[in-house]
Amino acid sequence: MADNRIFELLSGTVSLTVKTDRPEQLLNLAMARGIHIWSIRYSTQGVSLKLRISAFDALSSLAGEYGLELEVHGIGGMPLYRRVARQRLGFIAGLAFFVLALWLMSSSVWSIAVTGNEQVGEARIITCAARHGLSRGVMRWEFERKEVEDDILRDIPELAYVEIRLTGVRAEIKVVEKVLPDEDQRSPAHVVARRDGVIAEVLTLAGSPQVKAGDTVVAGQVLISGIVLPPVSPYAADAGRPLKTEAQLTHARGVIKARVWYEADGECARRQEEHYLTGEKQRRLYLVNNDTRYWLWGRKQERFAYAQSASRSFDLPFSGGNWQVQQVCEEELRAVVNELNEREAFEVARELAIDELRQYCGEAAEVRNSWIDLLSEPDADIVRVRLVMEVMEDIGAVQLISE
Repeated sequence: MADNRIFELLSGTVSLTVKTDRPEQLLNLAMARGIHIWSIRYSTQGVSLKLRISAFDALSSLAGEYGLELEVHGIGGMPLYRRVARQRLGFIAGLAFFVLALWLMSSSVWSIAVTGNEQVGEARIITCAARHGLSRGVMRWEFERKEVEDDILRDIPELAYVEIRLTGVRAEIKVVEKVLPDEDQRSPAHVVARRDGVIAEVLTLAGSPQVKAGDTVVAGQVLISGIVLPPVSPYAADAGRPLKTEAQLTHARGVIKARVWYEADGECARRQEEHYLTGEKQRRLYLVNNDTRYWLWGRKQERFAYAQSASRSFDLPFSGGNWQVQQVCEEELRAVVNELNEREAFEVARELAIDELRQYCGEAAEVRNSWIDLLSEPDADIVRVRLVMEVMEDIGAVQLISE
């Protein structure tokens, strides 16, 4: 059945109606002459059917013998498509050319972007990629992504990872740079204390430790020395004799955690005066020449006891910037006095002291203990407090060893 449909599509079909009052006789005669007919539908006018174009002449001859009238409704299959193609050859050729050009353009790389680079220049990476086959205008099948990635890694030693992603006509070169140690990290150095404190933990990664847990240190004191003395021989005969005769210089590294104390003062007046906008406004317009103002419009007298002012100036044309029009807008402020009791003022001063300490230690500080002292006298107009905070932190800092 499927083979018949394919053959009918290739050879072409005709849909028609035979006007007759004896359709069974027509169908029997057609089958007797080997005419293949399908899609048969009876109607008041006769019978509608389909047949192959190659059998149309035989059916037409049969209809002529018996005086029957044929009414053709349509033609289908490849013959119809060939006729339409011949009539619109230019359109089909243009459509095929457009599809081919669109496919070729969408298969090319028209944009190259580099992401992840900080020290290595983008132009250097793009030039290296172009040298190994990835450039603007190149077709996708003209290069191998893995090979280009390996070539870029080999040519640019500062890169640790390269990945090429193709999205449409855009190529993205994603790179990860190597984290190289700074020159200072390779130079001989001590680890010294950034501030005073009591040592709680010592973890030495390189160098010679100079302090231990429980020691009190001051700012600038050497905690881990970058001068490593030669070890002493363990053999009894050579007791006290070093294995090497010279001290070794190294870049000391380690974690020195210590208990550090910070303090900050805060104060708050018990009589607080606040200002808020009432919504009342007053506008004035002036003509300004250098430092001289000439009133143009608006009320001259001041209406508000407290006000905030904003102004805008516009240069007059053809004045060379010497004459300006200035608009002044004043908004009324109303003062409200709030009286705080001693406890409320104490809380405000404490919060101010905490905010100041957070600027020193940071939000992630490991606070071990804290206490607050009241510095002002009872019933004083201004409440003053002092907040002391005990923090556990790494106090180590690198100090290069001068030659």
